[in-house]
Amino acid sequence: MTWPVAGANQTYEGWAGTKALWTVPRFAGPVLIRGRQLDGAGPLGLDIGPQWKNEVLPEITLTGPRISLNPAATFVKTAGCYAYQVDTSRSSYLIVFEARLG
Repeated sequence: MTWPVAGANQTYEGWAGTKALWTVPRFAGPVLIRGRQLDGAGPLGLDIGPQWKNEVLPEITLTGPRISLNPAATFVKTAGCYAYQVDTSRSSYLIVFEARLG
């Protein structure tokens, strides 16, 4: 199944995805976001807006707090349990979520 991403000019062949809005309210440095499937070997990909690259990237970097709202898209190929890993120079944490297709 292929879903178009709002704001993008094309679909991301072979990937299912959704748009999310990231915020970096109090941290002034770079924030690295990447992820993977926890209950399998499926990949997790990302794209960053609002100037979409129209390709699935393995990671994105945000800079706060100058831009407080950062549109991005998350892509998976299979349903399952996934986690974003969010890294800054001060900390690292996981955000776990379930991806359902269809």
